Amino acid sequence: MKLAEMKVDKHSVGKMQAINPNYLNLVDVHAIPESIYRTIASDIRERGCYTNAVVAGVRLDAKSIVLGVVHCNNFGISCEHAWIELKNGEHVDPTYQRLGHFNPSDYQYYSLFTVQMDEYLEIAAAIRGKEDMALDFLSMRRSPLTKHLFKMDRSNVG
Repeated sequence: MKLAEMKVDKHSVGKMQAINPNYLNLVDVHAIPESIYRTIASDIRERGCYTNAVVAGVRLDAKSIVLGVVHCNNFGISCEHAWIELKNGEHVDPTYQRLGHFNPSDYQYYSLFTVQMDEYLEIAAAIRGKEDMALDFLSMRRSPLTKHLFKMDRSNVG
């Protein structure tokens, strides 16, 4: 099997990330049009997906922040990740686009937690405080509001 063919299903992703796969949903993620991306590019950082999602979400007047898992088909690895959903329903990833040569078909995105921007900012302030509005997975695993997303039936874990 070629590396580029290393796609996985939500049960495998859930197992790798200790996330209940019943809450994972495969979504299509697209590149932000370059003319729009240029307006936020200077504020987007490598390895800063949680903050990048908040910054891009506010600057682009996004509908929602999405936290989930991205699987890199080229390397066969998955990682916790954050991106945004625009008001037209399109999902976009400012962080991976920052890396250059972003080809959405190289990745599989599984949403776990989607929340509207204004509600997200309220939840983030309640969990993390107003100084740090970026919710990461550790915050979600510990929060009574979201920890149910991570409970797994251990009898299915091999």
